[in-house]
Amino acid sequence: MVVEKLSKAAHFMALSDPYTGSDVAGCYMDHVFKLRGFPSTITGDRFHFYQSVLARFHVLTRGSGSTVIQLPSSDGQTEVVNRCLETYLRCMCNDAPHKWSKWLPLPEWWCNTSYHTATTATPYEIMYGQPTPINLPYLPGGSKVEVVDRNLIKREEMMKLIKFHSKRAKERMKQVADKRRSDRQFKTEDFVCVKLHP
Repeated sequence: MVVEKLSKAAHFMALSDPYTGSDVAGCYMDHVFKLRGFPSTITGDRFHFYQSVLARFHVLTRGSGSTVIQLPSSDGQTEVVNRCLETYLRCMCNDAPHKWSKWLPLPEWWCNTSYHTATTATPYEIMYGQPTPINLPYLPGGSKVEVVDRNLIKREEMMKLIKFHSKRAKERMKQVADKRRSDRQFKTEDFVCVKLHP
């Protein structure tokens, strides 16, 4: 997973285990570099990956104009996207978990077309400068090619399943959150404790 800090755009790629830093670097080049180029800073915990990427691009890590590598375990932004991706794939691949890697383009589309309050836009709008295209549902028989028709029907079935599981998960989270909440009434001049965020 690669998350671009400014636009919040995400790229999801699948690798089979075992893989090396060079494999990850090649995957980065195939899926991310062609769209975004090489970043000026990298945050993450896979140092061998960064060494492989830097070696491929002949980038030095010392001196002016060098690439800065930060190596915390990860940043919060990537952790949130990772949790969302796991939930999405769990909902999507419930019936066929071994096929999760074939469905990565759909959660990537979902992630990059979702509104972010921090940027007040979707990553798609930031990257391409236009609103997200409307994803119209596919009607069976819309394609004369049988394989295309079958795949698009399967996609629509998956989308319905995802919406069902997402709604159920949201309701479950609300129930858990509501257990900690209580409805309270206050009168003028009552003393209350207010938690302020900086």
